[in-house]
Parts: sequence; C-alpha cells; structure tokens
Amino acid sequence: MLFEDKTSPSKSPASGAETVEGVVNRIHFFNEETLFTIAVLDTESGQVTVLGSLGVLHPGEKIKARGRREEHPKFGEQFRAVSCEVELPVTPEAVESYLASGLFKGVGPALARRITAKFGVKTLEILEEEPEKLLKVKGISRPKLARIQEDWQKNVAHRRVMMFLSSHGVSLAYATRILSAYGDQAVSVLTSNPYRLADDVEGIGFVTADALARKMGIPRDADIRVEAGLVHVLVRAADQGHFYVPEADLLEEARGLLGVDSERAAGLLEKVAAEGRVHLEESGDEVVDGDGSEGEGCSCGGGCGKNVFLPVFLAVERALSRRILAFLSVPPEPPPLSGDEILEKVLKGLAIHLSETQLNVLTSVLENRMCVITGGPGTGKTTLIRSVQMVFESLGRTTALAAPTGRAAKRLTEVTGRDAATIHRLLGYDFATASFNHDESEPLDQDVIIVDEASMVDTFLMHHLFAALSLSSTLILVGDVNQLPPVGPGNALRDIMASGRVPVFTLEEVFRQARESLIVKNAHRVNRGLPTVDPPKSPDGEKFDFYFIEENNAQRMQSMVLALCLDRIPEAFELDGRTDIQVITPMHKGPAGTIEMNRLLQEAMNPGAEELEHLGRTFRVGDKVMQVKNNYSKEVYNGDIGTLISVNREASLATVEFDKRVVTYDFPELEELTLAYAISVHKSQGSEYPAVVFLLSMSHYPLLQRNLVYTGITRAKKLLVLLGSRRALETALANDRPNHRRTRLAQRLADGAVGA
Repeated sequence: MLFEDKTSPSKSPASGAETVEGVVNRIHFFNEETLFTIAVLDTESGQVTVLGSLGVLHPGEKIKARGRREEHPKFGEQFRAVSCEVELPVTPEAVESYLASGLFKGVGPALARRITAKFGVKTLEILEEEPEKLLKVKGISRPKLARIQEDWQKNVAHRRVMMFLSSHGVSLAYATRILSAYGDQAVSVLTSNPYRLADDVEGIGFVTADALARKMGIPRDADIRVEAGLVHVLVRAADQGHFYVPEADLLEEARGLLGVDSERAAGLLEKVAAEGRVHLEESGDEVVDGDGSEGEGCSCGGGCGKNVFLPVFLAVERALSRRILAFLSVPPEPPPLSGDEILEKVLKGLAIHLSETQLNVLTSVLENRMCVITGGPGTGKTTLIRSVQMVFESLGRTTALAAPTGRAAKRLTEVTGRDAATIHRLLGYDFATASFNHDESEPLDQDVIIVDEASMVDTFLMHHLFAALSLSSTLILVGDVNQLPPVGPGNALRDIMASGRVPVFTLEEVFRQARESLIVKNAHRVNRGLPTVDPPKSPDGEKFDFYFIEENNAQRMQSMVLALCLDRIPEAFELDGRTDIQVITPMHKGPAGTIEMNRLLQEAMNPGAEELEHLGRTFRVGDKVMQVKNNYSKEVYNGDIGTLISVNREASLATVEFDKRVVTYDFPELEELTLAYAISVHKSQGSEYPAVVFLLSMSHYPLLQRNLVYTGITRAKKLLVLLGSRRALETALANDRPNHRRTRLAQRLADGAVGA
C-alpha cells in the first residue's frame, strides 16, 4: 500500500490532482442526505482531515481520496476530495475499530475486541462467508448475529454501488445523488437502463447518462438510447422555454444528436408515445403564438402534422386554458361606481389625481372578471395598482398583492405601502410535499388578486395561480410585456394577451415627472428601436440619471467597471459601491460576462477575507451573493441577493443575511448560491437597483436583442451607466424578434372551447 506524504503528495500529471491514502480514525461530521463527510485519516506521515461527499465511512476503513489540499485559517490544512475509493480494514486494530464504529447495532468496543481476538484479520471474511462461526463468541446470540448480518449486507451493498459508479467514472457528487435515488438497487437499475438517470435524478441529464452508457458498452443505436434521446430533445426545448416541438423538427434534431435515421426515430417515437412518455397532438391549421405571430409553430410554417409534448406540459397547458375560459364564463358584477365617484375615492384615499386614461382603465377593471394592465416605465402602473386596491377595499372587497419573486414582492410592498407576497407564498407552497395548499378544492379567500411583474410568470406557475382562484373573484395581471420572457417555460402573459379573450389595457402616456428622466426616455426609445440619447453638456456639472460610456476593448471595459463601482459612482452620487450598485450583463462567459466580472469585483471589493471554495467557486465572508433556485424551506427565492456573513468549517455551515434575515446553508447547499457583484439581465428581472452598470458588447452577440436592452435599462432607479459598444446597441435595437417560444395556449384560448 502507498501512503501519501503530506509534504509531498502524489499528483496526476494530467489534472494536477493530489492523492492521499490512510485509515479512517474518526468521523467529525456526516450529513445523511448529502453524504457530506469530514473524516480524520491516519496516514504514514500523520493525521489528515479529509472532507467532501465521501459517502458512508466508518473508522477502520482504508480509503484512497483524490482532490487537493486547502488551508483553513482556524483548522489548518485540509484535503478536499473529489473521489474516494474505500477498502475493508486490513489490520486487527482496524477491524476492531470498524466493528465498534456503530455500523453494527449491538456491537460495542468490548464485543468488537472479543470478536477480533478470536478471528483477527479474517473476521470480515468469516462474516461474509461463514457467519455461523461468530456464534462461538461470547455475547453473540442468533438474533444478534442476524442483526449483524443485516447491517453487514447493507454496508456491502452500499460499497458495491459506490465502487460500480466510481469504476464507470461517475463523480462523488453524482454518485451520492444516485445512491439516494435508488439505494441498494442502483447497480441493477443502471445496468438495465442507465438512461433512467435523466428522468429520476435531479441534476443528471441525458448527456451524463449517455456518457455512463457508453462506458457500460451500450451501443449508440440501442433502442433505449434513441428513446431517451427523443425525450431529451423535448427536455432541452423546455429549458429554452418551449412547450412542444413539431414532430418533423423533433425527428431532425434527434437524427443530428443520436446519429440515427429519421425513419427509425419515428418508429421509436410512436413506441415512446404509446408508453405515455410523450404525447402527440395535431398541430391545427393555424398557430397563434404568444408574440402574436401566426404559422410559426414549426419550421414548415404551421399546419403540418403533430406537435410533441412532454405529458406534464400538455396537461398543464390544457388545464390552464380550461380554467381561464371557465373563469371568464362567470359574468362580472355590474360596476358599482361612476367615474366621478372613483375619482373622489382615489383623491380622498391616496391624494392622487388620476389622468383620464387611468380613470378609464380603472373603471374598466371594475367591469371585468379578469384583465391585463401593461405599459412601460413612467406610465403609472403602480399608481393604478394602488388605486385599484383602494377602490375595491372601499367597496368591502378583500384584496391581495403578489409578484413572482421575492425581490419583486418586496419592491411592490415598498411602492404601494401594502403587504405583498410571492405567488408561492400566497398559494401556500408546501416544500415537504412540493405542492400548493390552495387549489380548486381550497381556493384563495381574497376577492381580488393583483399580480405585478406578470410577464415573469411562467405557464406552470400561472396554472397553479388560476387553479387557486375562486371563480367569483377578480384577477388583475400587471406587467411590462416588452421585457424578457419568463425564465421558466411558456410565455403566459403574452399568450393571454394574444388570445383576444381577455381585456388588455395598455398605458402609453408617460407622466411629466417620469418624462424628465433619461432612464425612462431611453427605455421608451429602445422599445421603439431608436438609439439612446445622451445627457446634454452641462457646464455647471449637473448630474443626470443616464450615461453612455463607449468602450470596445474588453480589458479597458473591465477597468472601467472597477473604476465606476469603486470610485466614480460612489463619489459623485454618494452611493455604496457594494450594496447600491449592480453590474448586469447579458452573458455568463467571456471577459464582459458575470463569471469574470464577479472575480474581478470580488477581488477589488472584498480582498483578503476568509475564503471558502465549493465546486470550483470561491466565496469570501462579506461577499455579495445571490440565491439561484427557489428554496421554500429556507424561504429564499431565485434572484434574492444577500451577504455571506460567516463560515463555520467545523460544522460545515455558512450563513447569509437576506434583508436582515439570517439563513444557514450546509456546505453542499452552497451550489444554490453564486456571487452577485455582477448578474445576468435575466436574473435582474423583477428587481430595481439604485444604480446599474449595464455592460453591452459584441461579445454578447448571441443575446443581443431589443427586449434584453429594454429590460436592463429599466432595472435602474436613480442611475444607469451603459458601458460598451454603440455597434452592440445598434445590433440589439435592430433585433426586435424575441426568441420564439412554441406554445399553444393562445390558440386554445382563442378557440374558446372549455374542453380544449
């Protein structure tokens, strides 16, 4: 056996990874869900602390771990493992420690000593092959032997699974998820069909499953591979926002992905459909999509065969259309107030003088069961929300304000002075059951539901919202339809508007105070495809809320971002560089992407702080971080921004403060966080920041479109600095065709059949 020296660890020439071998002395920490472990090893050169998703370890086991060393300011040198091989104990002392580790119920130190004294290093061999011999040891009865055998078999099964996965190149992080999903049956499940991973294990998709299948020798033209590939094309389309893929396009994509002819793929598609893994639906003669276009549901222009859905996508789209149509079928109550009475109520209750347009919209809202209010910045959407809520409540109707994200709900609370909740919280999401407490059987109590930032609501969440509405209630959707579409699949607000079934009120008048803002003016110009205007030259140093700094060189752009965030904006506008200024950019990769900008801003704004590295990312105490997935148990949501305030390495815990509320994360949960000095435009949706530095360069070419620039500009409240290339801006302005999303909700609503 080779034991690694702490001062001269072995390294792989290809990867630079180090290796350490030793016997487990003790376990400091173990998380049963994630299998994250901190263990102390006895090596030839002394004790080494090893941490990572190591699986279930026990004292006495010999392990070989690959990874790298890191220095902890309190606990000293540690070894962070990325892979781990486990062997059974090979010395009497190690066997005794192993037996007394707690793995075997009812076997304590004394009994472990007696067993080892009798059988020595052959103890585990006897336990596996001749367990009856253990009855000769004082204190072991047949019932106790049966329990020992049961615990032994569980451990052997676990070890067999981990060794199988390791031998096929599966990382520890994936191996622990697979073991959690399948338990002792993992080997048999994967041997029969490794492509099940893509369906059953979160975070593992077709590509990873296919790589495992290749190593297991499954042929490229195997039926299970082609079937999984067909489903993968649909999953990939869903990740891009689509609800379906036309059959012809699906077969063509599968041919390119899998290397099989379309005829064979078509035959297997029929098989997959017969098994209920996908659903096929006639495309119809005309496709009306969320952006109002016709005949673009597929590459041939519409009316060509069938569309292929994942089952849940078809079920949700049909259910949502039925619910909306049922909702609209209930006639509204007669308008209870005249225009003059509404004006009087709003003036008395809110001290607001409504414009003629706002009054007309408010009067119409009172006349409809459901409506959409849309408009750009400065057009009075917030004023209308406040007025609508006040008027309804003055009539004795209960109301609720909601938004799709935590930050959007917080902003709605700030601008209205009334409590607002996320849609998930409003519907009573139960993270334990992954379901909503409010649905058709238990509808919401409120008479009027007002949803702001509705353009961000994906079709699945819109489905749950409508399912929870009482058919006698009123729903008002408020949003800016010119912003980016939802992160999730579908384009619900656009589809509802395009259907022609729901009254849509578009606010176009920009009010005087807003007209004075260059942010507002340029947002509307961008929305019309016009170039932005620069502030006038001011000899007395007058400050404006919009500036364009032209810079085409990536390195100089990076330097300018640092200068703006650290010096120029804080000094000129008395803002805090870390909390008040948000850098946003279209992409993650590249010199002007979030990854590189976060690295530079972290080093400039938070140098020398205590570091923690996780999955290749470095966090520092004091860092600005963002939650990147909804975590309902912690009540933090995708897009929430906070500060990493402490790290406890001994307990493997990190704490983050979100709006004066402290949230604790196990180290494996840090995959839910990312640095937030710079974030993508998509992640900024639903939020506003005092100052925004918006990067726009030709390196962002794949994402340069008008609604992206419009969304970025409208994130700023007091100051917007657009830093980048005029050519990139012109390219984006010329691209007024948002990424097309294949949906049929608009057509189902337009058809008008409740059973559609």
